[in-house]
Amino acid sequence: MYKFSHVKLSDLFTSFISYLKVEKKYSHHTCISYENDISGFLNYCENDFEIFEVANIQSTHIRSWIVSLMTQGISNVSVNRKISALRSFYKWMLRKSFVSINPMLKILAPKNPNACL
Repeated sequence: MYKFSHVKLSDLFTSFISYLKVEKKYSHHTCISYENDISGFLNYCENDFEIFEVANIQSTHIRSWIVSLMTQGISNVSVNRKISALRSFYKWMLRKSFVSINPMLKILAPKNPNACL
């Protein structure tokens, strides 16, 4: 377990969004999309599983969130965008040593039925 494993998700989220704005220089709209997508996942973890620390999130929680999004009728394209944002968040946490394992590696995005082969 990493020394930062008990850091609150909300603190990491705030730092990640700041990183996107300041270091990556993402546009305002892109940052808002990341904020909405990731905060939706964090709220899901807090409300449905009472998870407040990054070390407690597993791939099963992420899969459950994806199923929840799809049962709400959210399109595969939108679900994939949310997954992409969460992947970026986890890659950043790995680089910063906030996590030692990336549960996103076990996550497959839903196929887009309109995609060209």
